[in-house]
Amino acid sequence: FYEKAVLENSNGEFQEITSGDHLLIRKDKEDHRSVPSYPCRVIFLLTMDHEGQTLDLAHIHWFIRGENTVLGRTGDNKELFLVPQCENIPLSDVSKVIDIQHRPVIHVDSWRAEGGTDLALIEDT
Repeated sequence: FYEKAVLENSNGEFQEITSGDHLLIRKDKEDHRSVPSYPCRVIFLLTMDHEGQTLDLAHIHWFIRGENTVLGRTGDNKELFLVPQCENIPLSDVSKVIDIQHRPVIHVDSWRAEGGTDLALIEDT
């Protein structure tokens, strides 16, 4: 196990990856071009020996989009759902580090009245 990894993006920028970060994973070559990349959260980073090679991996939990739930296409395309499925993925499959924000709904009635907008998530002080 290790604390962090540094990856170089396709545009030449370097990004640091640590436990708790959110990543976008490249889609498989077999996937249709309309399939979006896969979001996930890093649980821990590790190395593993496989067939004489040392692989740099991230153990991750997957997020799914609303369209892949019972919500179907009625779901908000900006909303992601953390699922219990996890796996080890090669760091070479990481497209980029992304920002995913958990935005809990504290006042459900206000949120419904505002139509699920950002204004509805602001807490009264």
